[in-house]
Amino acid sequence: MPDQYTIRPLEYCALDCTISYTDALSQPAEFYQNLTEKINLWKQQQIGNLPEIISFAFSSFFEKPEDTYAYLAQRWRDWLNAVACGLVLYENQNAEDVRNRINKGREEQIKNMDFDKLFARYSRQNNLILETHLKTKKPFGTKTVDAIETLHQVAEMSQRSEAFAYIDKKYPDKLGIVEAHTGKTPTEKIPDGTDGTDSTPNQLLKSWYQFVYQRTLATHLGACLIAVAATPNAYEQIAGRSMADFIEEEAGIFRKMVRSFKHLTTANPSSSLTLSGSITKILGGMPYHVFSCFCYEARTTIDNWRNCSPTTPLRTQKLHTRNTAYLIQKASEEVSLLDDAKGMRNKTALTFVLALISVFCDQIWFNDGTVPLWLVVIVTWFVSVVPDFGELFAWIRGVHSSAKTVVFMGD
Repeated sequence: MPDQYTIRPLEYCALDCTISYTDALSQPAEFYQNLTEKINLWKQQQIGNLPEIISFAFSSFFEKPEDTYAYLAQRWRDWLNAVACGLVLYENQNAEDVRNRINKGREEQIKNMDFDKLFARYSRQNNLILETHLKTKKPFGTKTVDAIETLHQVAEMSQRSEAFAYIDKKYPDKLGIVEAHTGKTPTEKIPDGTDGTDSTPNQLLKSWYQFVYQRTLATHLGACLIAVAATPNAYEQIAGRSMADFIEEEAGIFRKMVRSFKHLTTANPSSSLTLSGSITKILGGMPYHVFSCFCYEARTTIDNWRNCSPTTPLRTQKLHTRNTAYLIQKASEEVSLLDDAKGMRNKTALTFVLALISVFCDQIWFNDGTVPLWLVVIVTWFVSVVPDFGELFAWIRGVHSSAKTVVFMGD
């Protein structure tokens, strides 16, 4: 009935299920009556517990034992209590003062845009990026053209559940059993040519839509979107690479050269910051107190990195990002007697070899006075700094991997 309650038709990721409008309106009459009575009693007299009322409704809806979702209700209640105690800052995103503050910090071209208009804007921008990627790489063989057509369809849908349902209908197999290239069996996965990992139209299109949706939500709330540990075949990495070299039509090689030179000194539109490799895992595994100490000890570098924006020159963005990655790596280094012994052994062996080279240079190769001074300086410098190269190479190897954490800036 119009004055009764039911469960909202949505895709519930936490429950791994989707409830359609038909499902929500096809329950027995007692279900709606009981749920409405409990919610009205809670609203009028604050009798009962809303999370428990809703968890019980879900148990009844799916015909499961009453305590099936008890833990979810408990964690929800803990969250509400934390908000009530001031432990979590809660803002009503539709409140006038909140909207005014967010709108004030926006760029001029998106001021006063609501969620749907922001979604349309980001959808158009990223539609071009993914379409260009698909046309260039053709990761799905004969399915690529069909994937582009599906992309155009879901780009018009601002309801995530509707878009995901459409993608699942077009590509029901989510695990990669799709039509393969000529000469491959129909059940063989198609590799994404950009990184050698498996990817399917279902996975990539959902990854694209999720990115557009979350980027819209972040801008709507006045926040930055951070994609943590994005996998190689996720759209976040495609977007990050494209925003580092913004997709636009160029006329001639001269303009491309000018644009490349300007990248060193000027801002790159819709740029992004990327942390690579073990850095993501290190941050994720840091205990809270260690993370707090690190934020204080590296406060200047972190502030410089956080203050990067699309108006920051690309070279400066990369420099601050590398500085942050380096300090995170240093903060995570373990002290071990065995590792120190191995390091000392390797440095001793290397120093011995360099000492021999130095002696040969001094007594045999460079003792006739005909060797240029600049060559002597270079050899001396090389002998002095080579022992430190090992740590540098170890750091470079450690901060590069297929997983990326990308911060998307600007509007």
